[in-house]
Amino acid sequence: MENLKSLRKQRDLTQEECARFLGMSRRAYQLLEAEAGRVKSAKYQRCYALLKDAEVSQPRKAIFRSHVLLQEDLLSLRDSVVSLPKRRLYRQLHEFVVGESLGKVCVLYGLSRTGKTTILLQLLSELDLEKTAYLKCDGSLVMADIWKDLDSLKAKGIRYVLLDDITLIRDFVASSATLADIYAKLGIKLILSGDNSLGFALAANRALYDRATLIHTTYIPFGEYRDLFGKIGIEDYLEFGGSLNAFSLKDKPDLQSEKSPFGNADSARRYIDAAIVTNIQDALGNSPKGDGFPNLRTLQEKGALAQAVVDYLEETNHRLLLSIVEGKMANQQPSLARHLSLQEEDVRQIRECLLMLDVIRPVQVILESGGRLEWDAFVQPGLRFAITKGLVHTLLDDPSFSSFTEKERSAIAANILKQIKEKILQDIVLLEMTERKDDGKAFRYRSASGAELIIASEKDDAYRLYEIKYGKKAKSRHFGEEALLKTISSRYGECKALNVLYRGQSQKEDGIVYQNVEDYLLSLAKTGR
Repeated sequence: MENLKSLRKQRDLTQEECARFLGMSRRAYQLLEAEAGRVKSAKYQRCYALLKDAEVSQPRKAIFRSHVLLQEDLLSLRDSVVSLPKRRLYRQLHEFVVGESLGKVCVLYGLSRTGKTTILLQLLSELDLEKTAYLKCDGSLVMADIWKDLDSLKAKGIRYVLLDDITLIRDFVASSATLADIYAKLGIKLILSGDNSLGFALAANRALYDRATLIHTTYIPFGEYRDLFGKIGIEDYLEFGGSLNAFSLKDKPDLQSEKSPFGNADSARRYIDAAIVTNIQDALGNSPKGDGFPNLRTLQEKGALAQAVVDYLEETNHRLLLSIVEGKMANQQPSLARHLSLQEEDVRQIRECLLMLDVIRPVQVILESGGRLEWDAFVQPGLRFAITKGLVHTLLDDPSFSSFTEKERSAIAANILKQIKEKILQDIVLLEMTERKDDGKAFRYRSASGAELIIASEKDDAYRLYEIKYGKKAKSRHFGEEALLKTISSRYGECKALNVLYRGQSQKEDGIVYQNVEDYLLSLAKTGR
């Protein structure tokens, strides 16, 4: 007599399918199969006869808990994205798949509309589809359902599993370690994806600590937009950068503004609600209570969390607007709590969540007085511009502007928005410098007179000095201030170059290098500085 195991494999059945057919639990069937090396019991022989004589001419289709797509369905998914260009970070995903990753999973995560699912489906072109499965998860599942599906897929010889929207599963954060500790160690390449960046960040800090390769999609540099969509200008990037869908409509400006999540203040608010607030709420709801955000849980229980996050983002940009209207930047760390009717700890926890979500990144500001503070740069410039633009229009509706004509108010708004774009452009340049620079560090320097410069220090006690302008005229505002330059050199060594990044033509004049900011940003990936 053949044994149950060989019969099961001959019929391409899983242990789960055999157990269901015989009316027993999977564990009971596993124990029965284990009798193969010993004297066969009557029960063993009866079950063997039932499976052998049953009319099962074709393999039974596995009953999965999640929505599983195999082979032919994967061909359709693969073909749906085959013509789309790949993001730069696709290389990291490729390296995970072809490299040694035993005991590790890959996490592809980021805010909505940053290309996660597209990247995941593009990977299908490199995989053996007979050994690949795509699992679409939802909030009705628990991780035990995923374990069962992975057991069934492994029994069928599946080696690559793409788990999309896995953070929707309510016990993902607490139970995710099993993916790396068991299934990844069994040789399955697991790629996890989902919109809930905070859920992934919490899992990476806890259950998946040092067992995950993290690939974050939210930050999309200017040069990458050029790779994906062709001739995108810095003006477009300032107003819409941070979302991919707006640039697919770059030849239809009216529709672009309408469809972009950053087209106006209202659409930005909807994006904040859907992509950021919901992200935080879901992560708190699906993670253990000891996750370090007790104040946010209290706000959520009161129904006040969503408004607190929106208020925080708006107040942060309100500070930017006031600094322009008042003509100066604050030289101390602002306290937002007293303006938001929140506790300081509430504000700290909101900011920590936004940092983990990669909505903001801290930028170091060094003052001429020697003090230091942090400035939060928005990773998605379009989001900051949309919020601030809405605040500008609200400001001009204030009664104090009632004596101005419509033309005068429009001129004031245009001037303020131009200065806002310059501040955002400074953040864009500094973020990309920080991302690419590997031979020193870059930071913002603020003089006592309010001059804002960027210092890119070198390892050999030297630096390069940058002035960022939104305009197109080749004229420096600050490089003629000898006392300022002398103070900087006394601290940071030899000045190797004075650079003005602006929207005009690249040229050199009076020892100052004027470089088109688009050309500079495109060169960063190649030169690293």
